[in-house]
Amino acid sequence: MTVGFHELIVGDTVDFKGPLGSFIWEGKGNIRWKDVPRSGIRHIGLICGGSGITPILQVLRTVLDDEEDTETQLYLLNVNRTETDILCRDELEALHGLHGHGSPAITGERKAQIRVNYTLSRPSPQWPFSTGRINDAMLEAHMPPPSGDAVILTCGPEPMIQHTVKPGLTRLGWDISKSLVVFYEEDPRHTYQSLLYGHLHIRRFVNRGPNDHVFH
Repeated sequence: MTVGFHELIVGDTVDFKGPLGSFIWEGKGNIRWKDVPRSGIRHIGLICGGSGITPILQVLRTVLDDEEDTETQLYLLNVNRTETDILCRDELEALHGLHGHGSPAITGERKAQIRVNYTLSRPSPQWPFSTGRINDAMLEAHMPPPSGDAVILTCGPEPMIQHTVKPGLTRLGWDISKSLVVFYEEDPRHTYQSLLYGHLHIRRFVNRGPNDHVFH
């Protein structure tokens, strides 16, 4: 989405709509996805690229702010080009500091609930996390294993989701038709693609000429 905004020129039009509420976390393992309720969810994998952190962060906040929910486990894989491209990193680090595995704040009977990993395609020599694009090994290492009490949420560029996340999870044994929630929608009835980032439903109209509009 960020790249799309960067390419806009004077005269382009952007429509905003939302929230649409296709996926709702109702608390304590209960979700509603496309109006279908499901219970017993204890493991949530979260895969995002760039500004796709937007809906993912909403889920993180909602789960971790619920003091009555100490069972839900969160697994975040955040994909970016460079370290400076990581959006909301301070908040992510703060959440991990309070609730993360390996955090000194987790003591006594308090349970850790979140694992955070980053990967960069253009890392610095000192970068301590993963490097390169998402692959099957990365998904296996940083996502929960497929099970009836687990779901994966993802938001990011369409090529990442279509060519990496979906086939990778399928190879690892996930039934993505039942367990993968994609915050990206393509409506085959129209000639445009719709991107859902948290509270924003964005349609970009690119004016190619005085009488030619291409929808992205």
